[in-house]
Amino acid sequence: MNRLALLGIIGWTALAMGCDPGSGGGGGGSGTKLEALSAAFGAMCDRAEACGDEFGRWYESAQACRDLLGGIFPEVAEADITASIADLDACAAAVAATACSAIFGGEAVTGCEVMDGIFSTPPSQIGQECGRCADGASCWWQPARGGGCYACTADAALSQSCNGATCATDSVCAAGVCVAESGFPCSFDTDCPGDYFCDAGAADTCAARVSGSPCGSPQSDSCDVDGLACVAGLCAAPGAAGAACDTKDDCNGVELACIQGSCQTAKARGAACASSQECKARLLCNTTCGDAPVPGEACPEGVCLSPGYCFSGQCISLVFNGPPLALGDICSDATCGPICSLSYGECADSYCDAGGTDLCTAYVAEGQPCPTFHECDPATSYCSGNSCTAYIALGAACFYDEQCGPSATCTADGAGNTLCTAKIADGQPCTDGARCLNGYCYGNCSGGDFDTLPCTADWDCTNGSCAGSCGPENVDWSDCAPL
Repeated sequence: MNRLALLGIIGWTALAMGCDPGSGGGGGGSGTKLEALSAAFGAMCDRAEACGDEFGRWYESAQACRDLLGGIFPEVAEADITASIADLDACAAAVAATACSAIFGGEAVTGCEVMDGIFSTPPSQIGQECGRCADGASCWWQPARGGGCYACTADAALSQSCNGATCATDSVCAAGVCVAESGFPCSFDTDCPGDYFCDAGAADTCAARVSGSPCGSPQSDSCDVDGLACVAGLCAAPGAAGAACDTKDDCNGVELACIQGSCQTAKARGAACASSQECKARLLCNTTCGDAPVPGEACPEGVCLSPGYCFSGQCISLVFNGPPLALGDICSDATCGPICSLSYGECADSYCDAGGTDLCTAYVAEGQPCPTFHECDPATSYCSGNSCTAYIALGAACFYDEQCGPSATCTADGAGNTLCTAKIADGQPCTDGARCLNGYCYGNCSGGDFDTLPCTADWDCTNGSCAGSCGPENVDWSDCAPL
């Protein structure tokens, strides 16, 4: 894909990058790449908000859009951005000038091609440790590489073994051998990869999905090929005005909607409606066409304005990476379940009494009950026998690591005893990452900077070369031993 639609950029690129979208709406000669990217994101949020008057909103506001896109991931470094400042400024200007019908119709924004892969790192080649593998390769465990590692492995061709490899495009693994996916036995569409479907008329075998292929049945429930929609049980191009339809997706363009079984002019905000299929783009029907509900409102169609989330028919507010919560703050919602853990930050120096008061609550003293195992102060105690118990002192007998606290482990002393032993500092020899303060053991405990540290093998080192100690960094460190 070389060009992305504006909403695709907001929904995919921004989430993948995690930059902090600024409050400004346009480029205007940004001083740094981060500022330029922030301005481009700001322009996207502003344009989506402006177009929302006609076609329905994605976010509660332009600022909510910026907050959501900027808060999911930490800010990236200037050097991580592959696009130039001029290109990013040009994208911001192009977004501001793009027609709303094009944006909500999913069309590419000419001038924003630079946003495709803006943070992409070069793919890993065959034999290299997995990152994103290059085309024609997939990530597989290689047990013969040092102590074993995941490395990019060439995809297997037709008739080749697929034990430890992925079958190439248009083939599937059957009884350890890659065979053509067309004609492969199936029961459901999910048994067939790619743009294939389970064709009941061909003795339940996988067939390429094309215009005219059946859809909307238990076996073939959608049309996955670009440009096709499921219309009256068959894959077909979206219809023009007057064409038969089941949903608004069956009609060609955002100006049309499915009204009483045919594609007609979509109803605007405020118009009376019988269902959301009659309304423009993202507008929903609640006797009249309007925006999706916000937190605190019912969501009968399962949709809320972002960052809201529909749970059990009610919109709730999700706040990712929220600030620490103070003692007495609401930290949970017993009626909502695990999804509500995303709605709140972490309790600071306290625990969340989820299902009880649903408030940040002070840790209990040693000897007090800990019925949910969260009541004890992790700096001084742990839950044992349903009560908070002080950590065992260094050198004392123990049975498991939790008894020794966060800075020690329960370790055999070689004389048949297991004792609480202080974790190992960086640079000291180790055999197990669990024994290291930072959790990393590569011959020696390390916090990630392996250069100049003592080593026992080449793969301990960032530069891939061990001569008693690691030399200066010059290549990416890898778990994979050289081939």
